[in-house]
Amino acid sequence: MEKTYIKDDLTIKWNASKCIHAAECVKGARKVFKPKDKPWVQPENDSKEVIKSAIDKCPSGALSYVDASANKKKNVGFEAAVMKNGPLRVKGHMDLTLHDGSKMQKDGFTAFCRCGQSSNQPFCDGTHKSVEPFE
Repeated sequence: MEKTYIKDDLTIKWNASKCIHAAECVKGARKVFKPKDKPWVQPENDSKEVIKSAIDKCPSGALSYVDASANKKKNVGFEAAVMKNGPLRVKGHMDLTLHDGSKMQKDGFTAFCRCGQSSNQPFCDGTHKSVEPFE
């Protein structure tokens, strides 16, 4: 189930079932992402830029945003690294279309599953640590 939080023209989307608890959001915006509070997302506590930067670091895709004030679309581009016995780590701006047809934008780092065992496809949830090593 996805929850939505709004700050001005920034819509924050949160899907708890995708979260791998990497805590990148908390590290990036402690005033906004407060796991012990209800609601745990409090966008009024910091700037859009801080919030977007923290969400851009979410490796699982559990957090995403839509910035209605963005006048022009960023150039789609990225860098990728294949981690030994781990995910495909991609950095950059991506427009993703998922298998169900839903769309999302990702900025910063994203970890894509390579082992095929993640319960959060196409994103890595760390399951590769418990399966046979692969290259």
